Amino acid sequence: MFKTGIHNLSGLTKFTLTDIFGSSRNIYIGLYDQVGRLDRVDIPSLQEKILNDIRYRNVFKRTYQNRFDEFDNICIDAMKHFIISSNKVLVHDLAVSDGRTSYDFYKLLIKQSPGEIIYFASDILPYVFEISTVGSRVKTIIDKGQNVIQVIFPPFVFNEFSQDNKLYFINLMLKYVIDRTVVKAQLRDVRNNEAKLVIKKIYLVDKKCRDLMSVDHNFSFESYDIFDRATRQVNIVRAMNILNPTYFPQSDIKIILRNIHDSLLVDGYLIVGSNGDKGSCVDGGIYQKMNTGFISLRHAAVPSRINQVIIDFDRTEL
Repeated sequence: MFKTGIHNLSGLTKFTLTDIFGSSRNIYIGLYDQVGRLDRVDIPSLQEKILNDIRYRNVFKRTYQNRFDEFDNICIDAMKHFIISSNKVLVHDLAVSDGRTSYDFYKLLIKQSPGEIIYFASDILPYVFEISTVGSRVKTIIDKGQNVIQVIFPPFVFNEFSQDNKLYFINLMLKYVIDRTVVKAQLRDVRNNEAKLVIKKIYLVDKKCRDLMSVDHNFSFESYDIFDRATRQVNIVRAMNILNPTYFPQSDIKIILRNIHDSLLVDGYLIVGSNGDKGSCVDGGIYQKMNTGFISLRHAAVPSRINQVIIDFDRTEL
């Protein structure tokens, strides 16, 4: 048995996204940028489909428009006095996927603030590189560290971080051969800076964010790994759908909390939340920085899954 992928625009708009057995078809990530240039009203939903099954370092890239609306309003209300009394508010939004929920939150903030909102949206994968060789049908998608994310050999699309079911033995065999021949050669050519390579940079940033950045320099989008020490201090750190026990062990979450604590200015705020599909209930809360930890200010209807970890966090232990 075998399973084909979605490797071109016509496939994305005309074919079903699952095979006859109900298994999701992998979608070529380069279509994200192509879809963004179309004149269609359903661009956001098409891009959501493309990102839906992309997994990178154990974290899904999936996102949805207006995903956290109710929870965002709870957070704004909890910080209202600080926002309206500040001349400048610095915000770092972590692991935002393509930034569409950052756009939503930024717009809410500027409606409430009489001052200036400086907003840094970030993600570990705001862009990827597509490499190919003239005359070859194989395209390899890599990150800036040359780690393989996806391999496209039409009509097949292979996601590196999610292996196909063993029932699709043809897919597994093809991937095994391609990885050890064409992909291996392409990665070697990248390291050697071979001129025969065709390299294309593909941005995974929502069109509304890109349009906003072109006219509003207070909103930016950058590459950032949440395990790295922050390079700036801010008043608010927002971490939605990332500090999840299904993604990271508690020891890793404490390291991330350390980095967040260090990056927050005195009395800064940490917003943490998580949910599933669009419109589903958010479990989350908003916390304030203390000398060595955090205090809880307000919760959603359901507290954050890591509420106790945040409350018990002690900076002096790390």
